[in-house]
Amino acid sequence: MIRASLAWLLPLLSLACGDGGPSSAPLAPQGGAAGAAQAGAAGAPQGGATQGGAAGAAQAGAAGAGQAGAAGALPVLSAAATDSTVTLPFTVAITGVGTKKVGDISIVGDVGHVTVGGVSYPAVTYEHQAWPEFGYELYQTLAVGPDRLYSLWFYCKGAALDWVYLEGTDGTKMTDEPTAAGGTCALQQAPSSPAVKFPAVSFVAPPIVTGFEVHGAQIDLPSGEKGRLTLGPMTHDVFVFDTVDCTKDCGAQPWWELHALLWDEAQRRVCFSIFYLFPGASQVSAQYSLSLPDLGDPVGDLTLTATWSKL
Repeated sequence: MIRASLAWLLPLLSLACGDGGPSSAPLAPQGGAAGAAQAGAAGAPQGGATQGGAAGAAQAGAAGAGQAGAAGALPVLSAAATDSTVTLPFTVAITGVGTKKVGDISIVGDVGHVTVGGVSYPAVTYEHQAWPEFGYELYQTLAVGPDRLYSLWFYCKGAALDWVYLEGTDGTKMTDEPTAAGGTCALQQAPSSPAVKFPAVSFVAPPIVTGFEVHGAQIDLPSGEKGRLTLGPMTHDVFVFDTVDCTKDCGAQPWWELHALLWDEAQRRVCFSIFYLFPGASQVSAQYSLSLPDLGDPVGDLTLTATWSKL
């Protein structure tokens, strides 16, 4: 879930790659100022008694962030079936088996299937980040079912798959798990345009977390309530459904992550995105977005002037 300018938050599920697997999930890449590397789609995983950020510690309700909103009061988010291509700057194959909630993992040419809770879901791996300090390659993946979305992060070391991080709109909070021995990763630094097919989706928006407020001209995220994000002429509803605490052990600069769904009701478009909050900064960053059904990225590498507070 990381671009060249940011360091992924991939540590969602303890995806650590290596022979035999590490004794604890890998830490997230170092954060940095403004244009420097920042953790991306997941954050730092948990390691022993040390909490990781954007993933291992990314439970809504952690560090005082709770959930709000009864399911009945939240809108139904829906998108038509996806049958399109997405242009990516890499090509990867990832195979393996998780050891807890995640089962078979089969990604070939950036697309394939991931089994979660005994159900196989079509998936696309759409972000890649190298983490040379620890010898990892990280991959962000979206898996889609008729009534839910899962975001996953895979940790690879060399040709071995070691860990996977997972969160979902079904109420699954950021968790991590090692993968069974024998998992593989094969990256090619060559562009690809994989054909992606997802079913139509429809589900009640996940409960909105409390504990943070963000206010700016283009963005407004009240604690425990639906927010808004204005991108050009379009205003999206925002549902923050998970948080990641990366204020410790994630690098030189601490941060928080808000994992959210953007909802364009007029176009019936659902988009996964991550907001980054840095202490003392009068701005908010957003990245790692992917929309259904069009596979577009309405956010890109976005920095907005805004104030934020942790309640």
